[in-house]
Amino acid sequence: DINGHAATTSAAAPPLSPQVGMGCAVSSLAFPAPPLDREFYESRGLLRRRDLIYLTTSKNERIPAIYKRSPHPGGKNDDNRLTIIYSHGNAEDIGLHLPFVDALSYVTGCDVLSYEYVGYSLSRTDEGADPSESGCLRSIDAAWRYLVSDRQIPANRIVLYGRSIGTGPTVDLASRSSVEGLGNIAD
Repeated sequence: DINGHAATTSAAAPPLSPQVGMGCAVSSLAFPAPPLDREFYESRGLLRRRDLIYLTTSKNERIPAIYKRSPHPGGKNDDNRLTIIYSHGNAEDIGLHLPFVDALSYVTGCDVLSYEYVGYSLSRTDEGADPSESGCLRSIDAAWRYLVSDRQIPANRIVLYGRSIGTGPTVDLASRSSVEGLGNIAD
């Protein structure tokens, strides 16, 4: 039961067909996207949020994200404000952690970009995508591009925050970055 919505599980997994292969088996075990339908996200208010945006990965996959602006001013202007890229944990998705994202922004005084992984939530229900490690990496890259290129946020004003499986893409992005002082929180 995920917040009142039934989640079905099976004690025995079906045998793998020769076409599926080990990669798909590992992905389905390592990246268990919550089995929720579009109605769940409508009922949680995700689709009505004014801060819901869509990002595009390098493979033209469309993923939802919440860009929560802090209610606290960042001094005389917002140039000093930090922005957190939040990579959620395993068996979670953007619709399940909305209260956490709102609280994270409020408590820290930071803007928060919480993005979805390819194959999770609306990316799964609307696009039919499957979750994978490479999809997670493409997703965090899309979040980074959005902040640095589209929003023109200086890279040294961005903090990477990964929880559980979200530490994977977070640490990967940090390891590829040449930005001095890039903050990285692995929870």
